[in-house]
Amino acid sequence: MVDLRIQVDGRPAGSQQRPWRWSALAVRLGVGYQEDTATLTLANNGFDPPRNSAVLSFAAGGANLGSFGARDVGGSTRDGTIRIECAALDPEAQMRKPRDRSWRGGSIASIADTIASDAGLTPAVNRQIGSVVVAARPQIAVSDIAFLQRLVERHSGRLLIQERRLIVTRGDEPAAAPPALRVDLRKKGAWAEWRRGWSQTVQRIQAAFVLDDGVTLDVVEVGSGNPMRKLPDTFSSREEAEAAARRHLAAGDVSRDYLEIHDRLLPTAQVLQPLDIVGGALPVSFTPLVVHAVQHSLGRSVAETVITARPAAST
Repeated sequence: MVDLRIQVDGRPAGSQQRPWRWSALAVRLGVGYQEDTATLTLANNGFDPPRNSAVLSFAAGGANLGSFGARDVGGSTRDGTIRIECAALDPEAQMRKPRDRSWRGGSIASIADTIASDAGLTPAVNRQIGSVVVAARPQIAVSDIAFLQRLVERHSGRLLIQERRLIVTRGDEPAAAPPALRVDLRKKGAWAEWRRGWSQTVQRIQAAFVLDDGVTLDVVEVGSGNPMRKLPDTFSSREEAEAAARRHLAAGDVSRDYLEIHDRLLPTAQVLQPLDIVGGALPVSFTPLVVHAVQHSLGRSVAETVITARPAAST
């Protein structure tokens, strides 16, 4: 049985008379274009569910999985469950939450200082990269960390987060990175699949959506020039389609090399953490690898982690 510990507003969840009987937990963490979330499913045994905005904390496998704010609490009499949707509250998670903001321009160091300050981190910026001055630009539907990472990489740098520090270094500069997460693909139940990405940079995105009649399709287009990409999904409104198009345009590359790893629960996996993979024949160009996204899926008798990793130069 999976040992999942849940706290609500700093206290153990439930009571001796009416304990929380959870059936599933999904935690999603990542760099980029969707905020960190957790979804908890419980059996409805008559307990009073938490209010929206309650703080839920999860721990499993001897490690903390994060703190999340409840934002959508509901239940169903059909299957007798309560479902709690949460958004991450940890300061570093806020750096990974998509947002819109406008940068007036200035040095990379000044942008890094602002982002670090918003997250309660201490900036440590390489002088050479930090002195680069960039023009005014918008940040649309993308997280602070993804925005800064892309900016730093355009100038041959890399971004790390360690011990409450936001570190910007040159790509060839030795730096103390977080301890690598070791994954042994020779273990039973551990496996990986990889895909080679395109090297082009997308300039224009088209996204289809359904009009109010529920039948007719229309298309919204964001950006200009070529190459152009059509998103495969059909969205329920123009606003939803345009937001998705802007997220993909902000991502820059049409697609990038990536590796997806499936293993038993790896509760210490962190976004931007280096990976040490044992076993498995991977393309040489895929190393070194860095964690791009993490999803923990826990049930009463099974716990799995799925990690999306990318080469360090393109995370």
